[in-house]
Amino acid sequence: AALFNGCAPRHASIAHATPVVYSAAHKTVFVDNVKAASTTIRDKFERVLGETWHRDPVSGRRVAARTKTTDLTPAMLSEAFVFSIVRDPVAKFESGVRQAHQTARLPSNARRATFRRGNASAPVRSADEWLDSQLATSDPHAWLNEHLAPSTWRLAARGPATIMRYDFVAAVETLETDMIVLAANFKNLSRAEIRAWIAPLVANHRPWAYANDTTLSAHAVRRMCRSAQYGDEWRCLGYDLPEVCRDDDNRGTTTAAVGR
Repeated sequence: AALFNGCAPRHASIAHATPVVYSAAHKTVFVDNVKAASTTIRDKFERVLGETWHRDPVSGRRVAARTKTTDLTPAMLSEAFVFSIVRDPVAKFESGVRQAHQTARLPSNARRATFRRGNASAPVRSADEWLDSQLATSDPHAWLNEHLAPSTWRLAARGPATIMRYDFVAAVETLETDMIVLAANFKNLSRAEIRAWIAPLVANHRPWAYANDTTLSAHAVRRMCRSAQYGDEWRCLGYDLPEVCRDDDNRGTTTAAVGR
């Protein structure tokens, strides 16, 4: 967590909120990060702890809207264990493209043309085309699709006063082990809840997860590394730069992975 807390990502300059699951009983806040095991973890919260992001943090009542970082109070954060989960930046983007492809296949979705090449009957965009369109936007903090937003955007959300700070940042790649760390830091867990929380995860696999054209080319990955939208991912999250980016004069020397 110290790496992200101290990295000052560019996305922190724009005030925005991210959905959260807050548990007053267990003194914890999960800041949701799309395409980084978010559905799996929210399911754990609801099944094991009875918590959801559809609960007002003050009244405790179930609500239709998602609870967000700005709905929390300084007192809640001062006593809570705050965490999120990140994922390899390229894998996360490609997973977001797969989800966009699925949206494009839904005949009832009025916005399906957005996910295709300009009209509702055209082929869905490839991962490279998605990246090109995203990087071409005039606002480097606006996302064509929620699932394309990088981890640094989701984690750099504003809390009740300042940017969110974290006690732990887990990773999809080490999540089975990280779940044990999380359980050790939640308050008031029963033995049964601990066993259920650290039980093997059930991945949220989808039949469309490996559609064609959802893998970035080496050229696209290099553009991603250089970009204002995604360039902080490796610096702030501790992942190794992709090999195609390591000799890029625009980024300088390679950033080695370090503990989160």
